[in-house]
Amino acid sequence: MSADAPLRVHLVRHGKIESHRGDMPLIDEGLRQAEAFGQRLNEELVIEEVVSFLYAPTRRARETTETIYNALRITSGYADSRQTQLLAPVEHCALRNPDIYVAGSRIELVSTPEAVAEQLPETGLSPQELATPTRQERMQTQLLVVY
Repeated sequence: MSADAPLRVHLVRHGKIESHRGDMPLIDEGLRQAEAFGQRLNEELVIEEVVSFLYAPTRRARETTETIYNALRITSGYADSRQTQLLAPVEHCALRNPDIYVAGSRIELVSTPEAVAEQLPETGLSPQELATPTRQERMQTQLLVVY
């Protein structure tokens, strides 16, 4: 990957859990959600892309990350033809409650491009612009699986 290649960051909320009381595991639906995301992400990978995985120190975040990672590995026949690298998932404590800044403005962690756009009216960016990569060239993707 070249130093001037764009960086795509996916902030991924953990899969569905029974409750937020304690460090709960994903339920079956949550595992299916994470697997489906991994399969969709595989379709977006570009030639020589490097995919890094960071996750918060919770069971639900770890299970979500591992399921996405495994889904990418299972569908990696297509990824391998593009020389994609999947780096092993890494736990990172700073992801538990991250401060997120976009264009110098602190924003709340939200789950849709529309919600991000509402917090950044001064940029004039539409939800579609926030959700769509602007260049299809070699990229590094970091998946941040957060609380």
